[in-house]
Amino acid sequence: MADPRDDSTLLHAWRDGDAHAGNELLRRHFVAVYRFFSANLSQAGRDVDPEDLTQRTFEACITRRDAVQTDFRAYVFGVARRLLYLEWKRRKGTGDVVSPSAADIRDVRTSPSVAVARLDEQKLFLKALEGLPAEFRSVLERFYWEDRPIAEIADELGIALGTVKSRLFRGKAMLRDALMNSKAPPALLQSAVLRLEARVIEGEPPADA
Repeated sequence: MADPRDDSTLLHAWRDGDAHAGNELLRRHFVAVYRFFSANLSQAGRDVDPEDLTQRTFEACITRRDAVQTDFRAYVFGVARRLLYLEWKRRKGTGDVVSPSAADIRDVRTSPSVAVARLDEQKLFLKALEGLPAEFRSVLERFYWEDRPIAEIADELGIALGTVKSRLFRGKAMLRDALMNSKAPPALLQSAVLRLEARVIEGEPPADA
C-alpha cells in the first residue's frame, strides 16, 4: 500500500534511519526521472543509456540525502539536469549533441520501458505500462507511482473526475492483464499484482466481487 506521508516527512524519516521511507521516496519519483532522460536523450546516440543516468541520479540522492535543503523532487531533478548537462558536454563535438531546450519536466512525453537497474518489480510494471495507450498510462503513473489524488489528476489533465476514475478502472485492468501475460518469474509476478491491488481506487468494487 502506498505510504501516505509527504516527501518532506519521508525525507526526515529516511535521514533518521527509516529505510522504508527512502525506498518510498525513490519509488515515487523514479518514473518521472526515467521519462526525463528517455525523452531528452532519445536522439543523442546509441551509447546513451537513460537507465544508467537514472540509477546514477538516485545513487547521488542516496549518498547526499543529508544535504537536501529544498523539496526532494526539486533536488532529484536538479541532480538529473546536472547529469544531463554533463552528458551533453561529454558529447560536444561528436555531432550527436542534443539541445537542452527540451529539458522541461512537464513536456516529457516518452513513456519508460525500464526502470532503475535492479528494481525488478518496477521494471516489470514499466514494461507493462509501455504497451498501454497514453491516456491510461498518464493517469496510472500519477495515481500509483506519484500517489496523486484523483481530483488533482483531473485538474492537471483538464478532464472530469469521472473520466479519471474510468481510465483508472480500465487502465488497472489492462495493466493487470499485461502483467499476467508477461514471462516474469511467478514470485515476482505475484508481488507486482499484490502491489497493484493494494491501492484501491475510490468506487472500485472489491477484487473478489
